[in-house]
Amino acid sequence: MKIKDLIADTLWSPGSGYSDDHKPAVSILLPTFRRGAGGLFRRAVESVLNQTLDDIELIIVDDASVDGTADQIAEFMRLDGRVSCLRHPRNIGLPAVSEYEAFSKARADFIGFAFDDDFFYPDALEQLLDQSLQYPHQVWYGNAVWRMREAGRPNGLVTRLGRSLSSFNLKSSNPIANCTVLLPRHIVDRIGLYDPNVLMARLCDWDLWKRISEICLLEHIDVDVAEVSGPEQSDSLGRTYPLVSGACEEWMRVATRDLRPENFHDIDVFEVPPGLSPRTSAAIADLAESHRAKRPWMSSSKPRLPDCFGKNVFVLSSDYNASTTLCFDYLPRSIRGNVRIISLDSGTSVSELVEASCLILVRYFDRYRDWIDLAFELSIPVYYFIDDNFTELFIKEKLQMPEDFSLAALRAKLSRFAGVLVSTPALKEYYQANLIHNNVFMFPVSYAKAPIALRREANRPADKDEWRADLTIASIGGMHRQLGLQEKVIPALQRLAREGHRIHFVISGSGEDSSLRRVFQESENIRFTFKGAQVDWNRAILQLAEYRPDILVHAPSETINNRYKTLNVALCAYLLDAVLVVPDAEPYSVPVFDAAAAKVAPAQEPRAWLEVLTKLIANREIWDEYKQFNSSFCRRQFSGEQNVAVLNQMLQTLPEISATLVEGRLRKLYLSKQWVGGGAQADAEPLRASLHELSALRSRIRRYRRFRPRLSREDLWPQVSPVFDDIRRYLQDNNIRTPGSYLELSDAIQGKDFVEYLVPLKRGTLDNISCAFSSEGLHEGTVGIELVSPAGSIERQVVVALDARASLQLPVIFDLKGFAIQQDGIWRLRLFARSRWPIYALELAKYSHLGLARHAAAPFAKVAYVDQARDTERGAKRRGGGDISPSLAQKRL
Repeated sequence: MKIKDLIADTLWSPGSGYSDDHKPAVSILLPTFRRGAGGLFRRAVESVLNQTLDDIELIIVDDASVDGTADQIAEFMRLDGRVSCLRHPRNIGLPAVSEYEAFSKARADFIGFAFDDDFFYPDALEQLLDQSLQYPHQVWYGNAVWRMREAGRPNGLVTRLGRSLSSFNLKSSNPIANCTVLLPRHIVDRIGLYDPNVLMARLCDWDLWKRISEICLLEHIDVDVAEVSGPEQSDSLGRTYPLVSGACEEWMRVATRDLRPENFHDIDVFEVPPGLSPRTSAAIADLAESHRAKRPWMSSSKPRLPDCFGKNVFVLSSDYNASTTLCFDYLPRSIRGNVRIISLDSGTSVSELVEASCLILVRYFDRYRDWIDLAFELSIPVYYFIDDNFTELFIKEKLQMPEDFSLAALRAKLSRFAGVLVSTPALKEYYQANLIHNNVFMFPVSYAKAPIALRREANRPADKDEWRADLTIASIGGMHRQLGLQEKVIPALQRLAREGHRIHFVISGSGEDSSLRRVFQESENIRFTFKGAQVDWNRAILQLAEYRPDILVHAPSETINNRYKTLNVALCAYLLDAVLVVPDAEPYSVPVFDAAAAKVAPAQEPRAWLEVLTKLIANREIWDEYKQFNSSFCRRQFSGEQNVAVLNQMLQTLPEISATLVEGRLRKLYLSKQWVGGGAQADAEPLRASLHELSALRSRIRRYRRFRPRLSREDLWPQVSPVFDDIRRYLQDNNIRTPGSYLELSDAIQGKDFVEYLVPLKRGTLDNISCAFSSEGLHEGTVGIELVSPAGSIERQVVVALDARASLQLPVIFDLKGFAIQQDGIWRLRLFARSRWPIYALELAKYSHLGLARHAAAPFAKVAYVDQARDTERGAKRRGGGDISPSLAQKRL
C-alpha cells in the first residue's frame, strides 16, 4: 500500500504561529499514539515547549488516538502558537510515515525528533543547535538516559545512550537515540528519511544513521539531551512490533531505496522488491499480513511465500573493523543478499547459526570458540578469512598476538575447516607453500558500489585572516607507519615549507598528542592536524575528506608483512579524489599499479620523498592523469567479481536453508548436552566468552600502552552513581584522589589470585571496608579482601557471596568489626574474586609523564572505623533513615 493512499485523509491543523513569513530555528517532529491518558505525552510536549531555545516549532502527528490525546493537543495549540498538528482518522501504525508527514510541514533548517515518551532537558536543543551551526556539514547527537524493564528489577534498568563513533562501529549496533539527533535539512534532502517499509518499523532510526554515516560524519557532543522511557512501556514499539534481525540486516545492506522526501508518496510500505533473499521476502510478506490484519481498512494482497530461505553466508567478526568492511560490506549486489555480517560486540546469540549455510571467521579463532563448536555440531562448513600474515609477524617479528599463530598451531586450528580465504596472491602462495591448508581461495578487497560522493567544500568557512594552505596532504594508515612519517616524509615536507610552500598535513590514526607535536614542529608555512584512529574505515575516509586533500601519502613501513598487504590505499585515494604517493616497494611495486600512483624510490630516503612531492607541485597538470589511472585500477581491481565466484563455489553444493532444516538444527541445538546445561545455558556461554574476550582486550591495551601512548583515558569519577558517594567523599577528604589520577576499571581479577594496593591504616578498631566492583555478566560467585600487615602476615580475610542481598550495583561491604589496628602503618589490601564471569575492581590509576607506565595507586574503597560508623548511623537516623533509593542503585556506572 502506497504512502499517498495511507495519508490521503490526514487532517492538517497549523498552529496560530505557523506562517511562511517566519522560519523557526528548529522543527521538532513528534508522532504519538495513545499516550495522553498516562501523562507521558503531556510531559513530552511540555519538555519541548519549555526549552531555553524559544525559536522552535512542534509538529505533532496523532495516529488516531482515542484516549484523550486529541483534547490535550487542542489545549496545547490554544496556549502556544508554535504547536501544529496532523491527525490520522485511522491508525496507520508506522512511525516512519508520521515522521515524513511532519517533515513535509516543517519549516526549519534543522530537524529534531521526539517520541511521546521522551523528556527533554531544558537547554538540550540550544546546545545541539549551537554545535550544529558551527559545523553544518556534520550531524550532531548527544546523550540520553534510557529506561527499560528487566526481569527481577522492579524499578527497571537505567542505562545511557550516546558515545563517540571513533572507537565504535555503527554497523555493530545503535548507540544513538532518536531524540538526541539534530538533523540538517540538506542531509534529509540528500539521503532521505526513515524507511517506512513494515520490515524496518523497529530499526528505521538505526538504518537512517547508517545511511547518513556513509556520506558525512556523525559526531557526538557530550550533552545530556533527554530521558527515554519508551522501553519501559508495555505497549512500546519494541514490545509490540516483531523484529527479524537477519532480514533487517540484509535489507539495510542490499535494498535499493530512494527515500528522499519528494519520492515518499509513491513508496509501498509492504513492498517485497526483487533481489532479496527468499528468507527476507518471506519476512516482509508475513509482517505485512500481520500489520494489515489489525487494520482491515488497508488494502490486502497475499504474495506466495517461498518454500526455502536460500543460502546464507555468515561472516563473524570480533569487531566491525576495516578487514570486514573492505572485503564483505561492499560486495556486488548479486551476492550481497546472501551475506550476513555478525559482530561479536553486537550481542547476537550463537543460536542464529541455525540459519547459516556456511560460516566465515575473520582473522581470529579462539574468540569464536562457541560458534566454531556449534558449526561443527550442526555440520555447517567453516572457512577462515585473513588479510595479514599473522604467522610471519608472530614468528619472525615476535609480535605479541592474542593467540598462537605459529605454523603448527595454524595447521591444527584449520584442520577441520572447509577452506581459507586470503586477500592477496602473496598470502595464497604462503598458505599453499607451507601446506597450511589445501583449499585456499583468493578473496580480495571489494568495493562494488558507486564512489561515495564526498563533498568538496570545507566544513567551516575560513575567516579572512585565517591561515590558508597552498597544498593539503593527508596520510592514513596504522601506527606501524608512524616512524616512516617521522623520519622520511616529514623532513621532506619541512623542506618544502622552508622553500615557501604553505602545507597543511592531516594525519589520520594519531590523535592530538604533545609528543607528536614535538616531533612534527610547525612553522610559518606548515601546519599539522592529527585525527584519531577510527574503527570504521568509511568514517576514517570521511574524516579526511573534510580537509579536501590534494595528495595522499602512504609512509614506508619496515615490516615483513608489507608484501602480504592489500592495495586498499588506492581505494582511499580514489574516494578522496587525491593523488596517491607510495613507496616503490611491496606491495605497490607490481607493474599493474605503476601509473596509478607516484612511487618513491628509495623510499627510506627523505630526499626521494622531497623529489617526488616537488615534481607533483611543479606539474599539477599530471594530477588528473594519476587520478584517472587510479580510478580505472580501483574499478577493475576491487570490482568484487572474484569474490562472487568464490562465494558461489562455496555455496554450490550446500542445501537450501529450509524451514525443515532450521527446525532440525534447533532440535539438535537444544537437545545437545554440550550446549544446554539447563535454563539459558545456550545463550549464556557465548556471552561469557565474549565478556572474557573483552576482559583480555582491556588487559592487552594496558600491557602494551608503551607502544600506543596516545590511547585515550576515560575517567569514571564523574559517572559513578550517587550510591557510591560515601566512598568518593572518603577518598577526597583523605587526599587519596589527587590531581592527575583517573578512576578506571582494573584488569579482570577473577582469573588471578588477587590485586594488591598499599593502604594507610590508623590505630583504632575497624568496622568495615567498602569497595566497588563491576561485572558485565551475571553477579554471581564471591568477592573478598585480605588485610596484610606491614610485617607481611595475612591478618584477616573476608569473603562475600554475590546474590540478591550483595550485588555489584551497590558497594560491597566487608565486615571487620572487632579487628584492631595497633599502630599507624602502611598495610596491603588485597582484592580477589571467584566467578565464571569477568569481575573488575574500581581503582585510581596514575600515568607517567609520557603515558608509558601505569600505576594502580589506590582502590576505590572506604575504610570505616567503629566510632565513625556509629556517627554515620546516628546522622542517617537524624536525616530520616538511610535506605538507598532502588532507582539510584540501578545506575551503577
